[in-house]
Amino acid sequence: MAADPGHADEPLKLALPMQVELARVMTAQGRIRSGTTVTALYWAVSRQSIVGVIDRIRTKLAELVAELIATMPPDQADPSPEQAAAAVQFVVTGKRNTITVATAQATASGTATASPAMSAVAADDEPAWWTLGRQVGAFTVGLAIIATGVLTYLLYIKG
Repeated sequence: MAADPGHADEPLKLALPMQVELARVMTAQGRIRSGTTVTALYWAVSRQSIVGVIDRIRTKLAELVAELIATMPPDQADPSPEQAAAAVQFVVTGKRNTITVATAQATASGTATASPAMSAVAADDEPAWWTLGRQVGAFTVGLAIIATGVLTYLLYIKG
């Protein structure tokens, strides 16, 4: 994503759905200073956020291709639907079987036994993505956004 170096810190302005109608409603309600007309509404998104999203997509695509290549035999040109589904399942959700291998143990009589044990880990056994730490962080960020909005509104009314 090539950006003008002089505007690297300037956020990208993404249009809102139905922005023209929303601008008309905001202007008609008169909650803005008298004589002011709302002409545009947009989301201001930092360029770093967009670059981060694109980087994550690129990484996931590279992982998907690598997983497909790893599951295909050397003499196979195209992945089967089952191989493609398994690769997508692995890359997108990250859920897969966990294999546990027990080591060989010898008894006093000199015989050794090895018992490999394979077990599929259920989705409920895996740690949840939405952990307590992430919940607290999301709550804190939400409060900060609400406080910023209220403060901005109050400053705008007084201004």
